[in-house]
Amino acid sequence: MITLSLSILNTYENGDVFITCVTDAVVPDPPARTGRYADADTEREALNEWANMHIHDYTRTDRPDGAAWYDVTVTTSTDPDLIGVNFEFGY
Repeated sequence: MITLSLSILNTYENGDVFITCVTDAVVPDPPARTGRYADADTEREALNEWANMHIHDYTRTDRPDGAAWYDVTVTTSTDPDLIGVNFEFGY
């Protein structure tokens, strides 16, 4: 398990935009890798699948109904390779 913090930009189809932060979330370890996550396509795919299973739930804001897009940045992490990594959901 790792601990991380997230900055989340929530954009809704009606034009509403919200920024939320999550601190000290505990999630399962990301997939094993040989290099930095942003460097290898196959490793990034595995990381995106992991994020969809373990990070995506943190984007919920209980805001308006309708389509939404989420840009999530890892701001702190006990896994230093995750710091600064961005994930996109809903695009």
